[in-house]
Amino acid sequence: MNARFDGRVVLITGGAGALAGATAQAFAERGATVVLAARDPDHAAEAAARIRPGGGKVDWIAADVIAGRVSDPAEVAATVLWLASDESSFVVGHDLVVDDGATA
Repeated sequence: MNARFDGRVVLITGGAGALAGATAQAFAERGATVVLAARDPDHAAEAAARIRPGGGKVDWIAADVIAGRVSDPAEVAATVLWLASDESSFVVGHDLVVDDGATA
């Protein structure tokens, strides 16, 4: 992948997994702002921390979106609150969603 993604936001579900992490790294290296959505906040934070030293703009959010299961209201509310907070001020929409396979 040689394209540049400057000014673009990429949302990656399953963001704490190895495949999602490598994908996030590739997009971040090419200028994208990456948002990792993952069930485990500790793993999501670790994945984001691996990307940042390379200069990537990355953030994460704990979210559980699994095929066959609807997120409970608290999960949805937490996602909405994060999106409405100053922490997510860099997210003005998304340009690309990468599904790590859990919801496909």
